[in-house]
Amino acid sequence: MAERLEGERKSCENLFGVECGGIPFSTDRPRVLVITGISGSGKTTALKTLEDFGYEVIDNIPVSLCSDLICQKEMARSVAIGIDLRTRDFDPGFVLSEFAKIDCADVEIVFFEASEEVIRQRYRETRRIHPLGASGNLGERMKKEIDMLSIVKKSANWIIDTSAMSTPELRKVLKEKLCIKSDLTTIYVMSFSFKFGVPSHSDMVFDMRFLPNPYYKKEMRFLTGKAISIKGYLHSEPIFAKFLDSLRGMLLDIVLPKLSGDGRREIILAFGCTGGKHRSVFTAEEVYEMLRSNGYRVKLHHREL
Repeated sequence: MAERLEGERKSCENLFGVECGGIPFSTDRPRVLVITGISGSGKTTALKTLEDFGYEVIDNIPVSLCSDLICQKEMARSVAIGIDLRTRDFDPGFVLSEFAKIDCADVEIVFFEASEEVIRQRYRETRRIHPLGASGNLGERMKKEIDMLSIVKKSANWIIDTSAMSTPELRKVLKEKLCIKSDLTTIYVMSFSFKFGVPSHSDMVFDMRFLPNPYYKKEMRFLTGKAISIKGYLHSEPIFAKFLDSLRGMLLDIVLPKLSGDGRREIILAFGCTGGKHRSVFTAEEVYEMLRSNGYRVKLHHREL
């Protein structure tokens, strides 16, 4: 990906004096991200993404109201504010001076841009009118906007070029580069019986019928995979240890980091066997503990119990 992201360690001689490189989401002070930049560069998508990350999003509010809105009462969560040419009383110098007055929160400016070719293509696809009007040449209006916003760009903590970014890539950049910690992904681990159908909403389905069936052990028939005797019986099978090791590597090293990094709110792992009471239950319990011990937010459900 031909990503360009500037400002990761810019000199901190900017208007706001905040630490360049991003203030961690866990800071004791509220965080305010000012989302601004060139029209068509992806600001709206960025705001929607930040909302998914738990930010309170305010778009296109008059600049003169921002300071009072942010500081009039204690902020319950961090805020992302969209500011651009559409905003009432917008003036680059006024924008900078108004946000510089805010002392109740840590303020960072995130400036979005894209190449002229990409922005032209986005305008063709959306058929939106440029904020500076429909008359005249689009290239001239874009140049005028760039010149108007140059002072804001110079004071920005972050400059993100979205020319070659897809929406998932932008989400990843925002999360990693702005030090945003989100715990929105929940992993649901469930067991089920193939006799009653595979859960249609599952993201990944595992058939545990390759393991020996405790049902055919008279003393285990009416137990479930939660029973100590069944756990011991299935743990003694070398093939299960190989399966769990392979699954651990696949989930922890590849699948879950990628899916959660893409902003998935939930991931459903389903483990099935014939009756849904022995092998699938046992495996779901093992996977649940494995994921929980590795810091994931996990919920467990046994459909047939």
